[in-house]
Amino acid sequence: MLMGSISCFAQPMIENSNGADSSDIIYDGPPPEPNAPRPIVNTCGYYKFVPLDTMYYTVQSKDSIVIDYGTPLLKRRHEVLRVMCDSIGTENKHFYLNFRLVAFQAEECELGGDTVTHSDSDWLGRMTYIEIDSVGNRYSVAYDDTTKLGLTPGGAFQPYMFFNFQKPCSDTGQSYNVAGEYDLLVENGLPCSVLRCAYLYKNRGRLDTLGCEVNRLDFVKTAQGSVTYPDQKQPMRVTNIVAASGAMDIGIGCQVPIHFYQTQEQKLTIHLPNGVEKPGKQFTTSFFTLDFYREYQAPKKNVKSKRIKKSKKK
Repeated sequence: MLMGSISCFAQPMIENSNGADSSDIIYDGPPPEPNAPRPIVNTCGYYKFVPLDTMYYTVQSKDSIVIDYGTPLLKRRHEVLRVMCDSIGTENKHFYLNFRLVAFQAEECELGGDTVTHSDSDWLGRMTYIEIDSVGNRYSVAYDDTTKLGLTPGGAFQPYMFFNFQKPCSDTGQSYNVAGEYDLLVENGLPCSVLRCAYLYKNRGRLDTLGCEVNRLDFVKTAQGSVTYPDQKQPMRVTNIVAASGAMDIGIGCQVPIHFYQTQEQKLTIHLPNGVEKPGKQFTTSFFTLDFYREYQAPKKNVKSKRIKKSKKK
């Protein structure tokens, strides 16, 4: 296994609507005016992992939480998330990824109160697994230990990177819908929260993010979710309605998420025994940035030259 830097400088996967390379689009004469219609170019962005690929993401988040019209709780979270490709399906070419929260620190305070810093979380070191295809569609999920409950620092419905964007290639500037998606968010905690989502995507095409070429998808998201906590003392169920927007940058050359941004509003309802309900709201903004990428390369075999012994003539 060899260490390697992010290799984002390969030839971009950009095609026009006829399947030709984008370099075939040539202007006859001077470039078009700024407000002139731009040619439609079909650009591609999709995942491609190799077994033992390892990615570390720095996650910066801000939360504002209000429960039952109480005092707002403000959080600033700093996390390090490791994502690793375990294997690839031999027939379906699906990617089997595992997730682990490897570092966490948060500063939080009630509005007008003192700031408290802590770095403890029952989700640190926990392993979760998802099976996805090249466009983020989920097929199966799993936990390392189903007997140990836990929750991510951002809550059961915090922003997550891998979701179905359906089209590996689409025309730049064009929008399309993906609706009726059910995501089991094992990476956000146990018990597992369920989110039913609808997306409106817009392909922004190729961008250069400080020397790393990516294909960007902007999205608007609406969703409804629920999670049930089987606490013997006070069992409860939490339901929510989500309104969110953001952007996903997938590398060209290294076809992994390079940067992900999402801001969202949750309208929460906490369902307690005897029909008691408490309203709440949570506002979250998160930035996932690829900090380190180790691309697996098979070790080279040492080939020893074979010396042919000549038989001695008698």
